Amino acid sequence: MKLSREEFEKTNYKMSYDKYCKCYCPDCERESSCPVSQMYLRLPRVDGGLGLCPKLDREVLIMKKKFEVTITRTGSIIVEAETANEAFDKVFDMTTADIDRSADGNLTGWEPSDVEEIED
Repeated sequence: MKLSREEFEKTNYKMSYDKYCKCYCPDCERESSCPVSQMYLRLPRVDGGLGLCPKLDREVLIMKKKFEVTITRTGSIIVEAETANEAFDKVFDMTTADIDRSADGNLTGWEPSDVEEIED
């Protein structure tokens, strides 16, 4: 017997009620010919199945991967120092907040990479 929306909310399913209704085999016109009828494999991956119910969206079958993306901020700030190395070290030791305050809006990001002396 198919669960009502209220009964479904009390279960441990993570899928939506709409997906539950799509995967409910006794109401499906394909039940007699479906290779995953009444099998746990038909349920979405989020609930431990393989998302093989033909009525589920294809996107459920796609396994997503995680990617680490390195972001390099760019721009420049002015610091006072005796040498270029000291200037580089000062910037390297600054917090993000310190750098943002020193940038005066000229910074889309930061990573110390090059130092050049400024002539007045």
